[in-house]
Amino acid sequence: SLILKHENSAFRGGDNKMLINWGCSSGDIQRLQGLPAQHLNMNNRVSMTSNKKYFLDMMTHAGVNIVPYFISLREACQYLAATRGRIYARTKLTASSGDGIVLLMREDDPQNNNEARRGNQYPILSVNGNGEFTGDVSMQMMRSINDCRLFTVGHIGQRVEWRAHVFNNKVILLQKKVRTHGGEDANANTLVRNLNSGWVYSVNFDPQETDPIDVIKDVALAAVGAAGLDFGAVDIIVDKKTNTPRVLEVNTAPGLDENGSAVNAYANAILELANE
Repeated sequence: SLILKHENSAFRGGDNKMLINWGCSSGDIQRLQGLPAQHLNMNNRVSMTSNKKYFLDMMTHAGVNIVPYFISLREACQYLAATRGRIYARTKLTASSGDGIVLLMREDDPQNNNEARRGNQYPILSVNGNGEFTGDVSMQMMRSINDCRLFTVGHIGQRVEWRAHVFNNKVILLQKKVRTHGGEDANANTLVRNLNSGWVYSVNFDPQETDPIDVIKDVALAAVGAAGLDFGAVDIIVDKKTNTPRVLEVNTAPGLDENGSAVNAYANAILELANE
């Protein structure tokens, strides 16, 4: 196997070659995918999937269960004024690891306090019952929020997050998001759960898990299929009260964990496909 350069690659293809596009939609990838080979994840599908708004629009059109979202600040603030909800403003549509997130929260939200703010790495803007911002908001932040075109609704109440790795129409690995350090990390807040805030995906979970595992797998397969991908890692949130799974996103370049579970899962799946 070879890792190809994004630019000026010497790869010339071949009927017995397989080109695996690990999250790339720029550079030389379009030329490479015009060469003879078996191609996994075409660049145009990767590009559309990596844009969070395009992705949610695709899922909506395909009838895949996703998190609710708005496309204007006015709608987002109206939602907050009417509910005890939470909004994630996505100021960068193709960012990863939570980059570009601004949290919009009711000023009376129990987690909108100094302790939660200290443990949170993203800006938090408070909204009152009339849908108006309270407190000091910089002009730069206000411009960023006004220009934002994607506002996803955050979950209130108990939730569990899963990652289902899909390859060639099969779920090859299931992981559950857990706190690092046994939940003792002071930065492991619950507002935005990612590596930087003290959360990781793990294969170590109770095999008798009460979440609807079969439904989670079905939703993951539907999301990858609707995105037109050959493989991807589907992030899914499950409401513990209703047991309803909703797709958050599909990662076309998922991280490969150090303990080898994801590496082995993909390697075995690729070999199985190559030997078909």
